[in-house]
Amino acid sequence: MSTRNQNIFPLQQADTIKIDDQLLALAKTDDDTITLNGIRTILVESSCIIPTLILNHIDPLRIVSIKPDDALHYIKN
Repeated sequence: MSTRNQNIFPLQQADTIKIDDQLLALAKTDDDTITLNGIRTILVESSCIIPTLILNHIDPLRIVSIKPDDALHYIKN
């Protein structure tokens, strides 16, 4: 009989951020950067992320797609 270790990490609002079109609109041009500090969980809703994301994150970092159905996400930088 094998034993599986399953770690469950509850989402905490303080260290969770959703990347959606509203957040990406903070970048005025495609060359702008968006810095995310103290993040542990990223919920990805946008299909295409062009601005550079700088992640000053807390380990372990979790990136979760929240698009319904099959999803494909493009992150340029």
